[in-house]
Amino acid sequence: MQIPEFSITEKIPITLLQPYLNNGHILFTDNFFTTPRLAHYLLQNGTALVGTVRPNQKKKFPKQLASTCLEKGEAEFFYTQFQRVLGVKYRATKDKAQKRQKIVHLLSTVRSNSMENSGKSDKDGTVIKKPSCLLRTIIPWAALISWISSLTRCLC
Repeated sequence: MQIPEFSITEKIPITLLQPYLNNGHILFTDNFFTTPRLAHYLLQNGTALVGTVRPNQKKKFPKQLASTCLEKGEAEFFYTQFQRVLGVKYRATKDKAQKRQKIVHLLSTVRSNSMENSGKSDKDGTVIKKPSCLLRTIIPWAALISWISSLTRCLC
């Protein structure tokens, strides 16, 4: 299979996904693989993408969002009409592990540019809101991975 117009890091998921395209799956990627071009290609082939990106890499994240300053719990969205890819910048209320601000940069073809209640609240009782594309895709996926990990520990 020839995929000449893509970079090596884009060809890896494309090659692995060939048997699964056009089935409505969602591919989750980290910042090594996520590009707007990959997201657009997968969307054209019936597969959604949600992935983290580094905001400082050229052509990977919308410049309009990269320079935006956010308060805790805020998010900004940028939708590219041509590629049909949603850029999301979200500042979490707290990164418990690092004890510093956590800013998440995403590209998503699972389009939903709204904030929803996360079901959690901070120490003041204020409801924590997160971008719905995080709540509907990444968080259930993380719960599934956690469940699989605990299951494999029980079986060993």
